[in-house]
Amino acid sequence: MANILNLILLQAIHSSELPDAESSGKIYVVVAVMSILFLGITVFLIRLDRKLAKIEKS
Repeated sequence: MANILNLILLQAIHSSELPDAESSGKIYVVVAVMSILFLGITVFLIRLDRKLAKIEKS
């Protein structure tokens, strides 16, 4: 899933008005931020699911 988001992001930036974004390293910052956000949301949802399952059992 993260790879798909990264590909979409790379295509959007590559086709935008920023031809030097990839050469200046900004693309890696954008991909890193997106990956961290995706990971954070995923961890949050997994923890929430476990807490809800625990509450449902009791």
